[in-house]
Amino acid sequence: MKIKILVLILIAGISFSCDTEFEEVVYEPNSEKSLVYFEESSVNIDVPENETITTTLSILITSISNSERSINLSYVEEDSELPSSVISFPSQITVPANSYTGTFEIEVMDDDLITSTRQDVFLQLSESNNISVDEDSSLLRLRISN
Repeated sequence: MKIKILVLILIAGISFSCDTEFEEVVYEPNSEKSLVYFEESSVNIDVPENETITTTLSILITSISNSERSINLSYVEEDSELPSSVISFPSQITVPANSYTGTFEIEVMDDDLITSTRQDVFLQLSESNNISVDEDSSLLRLRISN
């Protein structure tokens, strides 16, 4: 009985004595390679008729750097239901030095092709200098309607 109580006290002590600080997450620390992904996988955008909407979105990266990093962004034509002419976005997203987050703006313009039924447009992150993309979250789905 005393042994069981001692074991329980020991387990409880170990559980509660864990350090609550967390270490920065690094994808591949030995190769200095980082992993980048979209903060959200899908975003709904409602565009009023004959107007343009600007939306700010974010990407996240698994490690911090003392210099800024650029990640490539492209339109995925084969999966998108609207032409690239309805959307404007940067071809590269910059993650500032000492940051885990990069933000970018997209503009969606109503050109009479957008309907009240949601139509999907896809944007894709791609690998660049020592930055890998997470295959599961490198594709952003924009669900556009008016």
